[in-house]
Amino acid sequence: MSSASQRVQLCQTPAARARTPPQVPARRALERDPEAVKEWLELRYPKLRAKAKRAGGILLCQDETGFRSECSHGRSWSPRGQTPVGEVTGQRFGVNIN
Repeated sequence: MSSASQRVQLCQTPAARARTPPQVPARRALERDPEAVKEWLELRYPKLRAKAKRAGGILLCQDETGFRSECSHGRSWSPRGQTPVGEVTGQRFGVNIN
């Protein structure tokens, strides 16, 4: 191994040496109840799906939600002292679904 590659290895973080890319963590609600989710998936959902199938329909789930076309960058890299800039459109819109 050359001295240049040794210097690069010494400067890398343990995550970079392990070839682990930076990641944005998944979001989960603090109020999430794993037992309730399991019950829904194993007991309630199959019954609802079967009922819809017998009626010749499909099962659709709806919740109040909203969408915005705003850009949300996760993580980026740049040299120290140079803030990364992501070019995004200034044209935004939103829609609420009830």
